[in-house]
Amino acid sequence: MNYTGERCMVCSEKFKDSDDIVVCPVCGTPYHRACYEKSGECVNHELHESGLSWNSAHSHAAEDGNTVKCPRCGAENPDTGIFCNSCGMPLRQDEARPFNESPNNSPLEDGSDLHQNAGPGMFETVQNAMRVDENTEIEGIKVRDYADYVGSSEFYFIRQFLAIGKYGARVTLNIPALFFPQFYLFYRKQHALGILVFLISAFALVPQILSMLSDPDTLQSLFGMDMQAKSFAFLNTDLFYGINLVSSLLSSVMSVLCALRFNKWYYDRTKTEIKDVQAHTDNPVQKRMALIARGGTSMMGLVLSVSLMLMFTLAIMVFYFKI
Repeated sequence: MNYTGERCMVCSEKFKDSDDIVVCPVCGTPYHRACYEKSGECVNHELHESGLSWNSAHSHAAEDGNTVKCPRCGAENPDTGIFCNSCGMPLRQDEARPFNESPNNSPLEDGSDLHQNAGPGMFETVQNAMRVDENTEIEGIKVRDYADYVGSSEFYFIRQFLAIGKYGARVTLNIPALFFPQFYLFYRKQHALGILVFLISAFALVPQILSMLSDPDTLQSLFGMDMQAKSFAFLNTDLFYGINLVSSLLSSVMSVLCALRFNKWYYDRTKTEIKDVQAHTDNPVQKRMALIARGGTSMMGLVLSVSLMLMFTLAIMVFYFKI
């Protein structure tokens, strides 16, 4: 392979025809022999962690030379690019991003590194998904429109949407949806599904709370004082134990299902909302404002759903001690 014009990740100098070049036997990243021996190892750790192989980082920018340098590996990329062509790093973390005005949003929903927590099927298509700009289309809709609707964490969701819409990934992993599905759905304005999941969560919570309140040791640890635990005959029956077990399993299955399918549900809802907006206006400014208003996140929805769950829990406890 001809590496002339590519850059050594150690010294950042471009390779010449006469250079003595070696490549990492694991990921294929090229180095000057002297640079590789000086570092003592391949410094392209992200590729090793992800299991990917190095691909050409040579810029395909227009002849006017407008390029963006990757903050991680130093490779030059077209100024319209979103991800580095060499290592996949988001190119605009420390400046205003192309899709919204907030430079402090994390590339991933949970704040971790871009190569972590990608859902199943992501790394099979990441080589192609890296070369994405605002005009790239996913099922006939431009990435810019998806990003305007998503708002925060657009880099994370664009990756997921690419995997689902372009490459047919059936499941992807969303960590917040695993641990807090009944709240996260309202946070992402998925109200219809959020109500359903909230009701299931509330139903599953009832036998767990009753079981907890019937245990004096649990009351002591919760309230820090001796409280008289009430013992109802029904709470000691096999039927109640069975209900408690089923409710726990139901809650666990629902959480796993939401974690694996939320991104697909969110992708489908995003497509529907964007197409609806496009059907009502051709004005780019009005379209963008409508997408931002419909999408994004809702802190009010998050606070309201958490408050309702706390009030529901408190109501069960009050009812238990009064009867």
